[in-house]
Amino acid sequence: MKQKLEFLAKEFSLENLVFYLLSQSYEESPASEHRKLQWAQEIFSLFIKEGGVQEVNIPAEIKKQIQNDLNFALERSEKENVQENLHMSINIEEVGPRTSDTDKVEISKIFSVASAHVYFTMENDPLQRFLTTNRSRLSL
Repeated sequence: MKQKLEFLAKEFSLENLVFYLLSQSYEESPASEHRKLQWAQEIFSLFIKEGGVQEVNIPAEIKKQIQNDLNFALERSEKENVQENLHMSINIEEVGPRTSDTDKVEISKIFSVASAHVYFTMENDPLQRFLTTNRSRLSL
């Protein structure tokens, strides 16, 4: 694994591996939706946002979808917080759902398409060069 990391860093692909591993941890995390939303913002800023410190190379439409889903989830969270505070302050029971099922963004899956794209890229570009390079070294 250490050799693979060194190779990816040398090939300017370490950000892809870090993003992939982080997005997998994010997706599998049992953290609360509030914490996941904060974490999603951090991942977005580092890896997805144009000019991010470790921006990964993914299609613009995938970036846009992530940004839209994240914005929607943030707006929904803010509305829910306001509603909860309002209900708590005047002690009114909530009637009915806050949002319909069609309005929900599954925050745990927000990076899944980007993660799959990055994995495919790693598998078919630098990883193949890594395997080829190591095979050629071993045959010497």
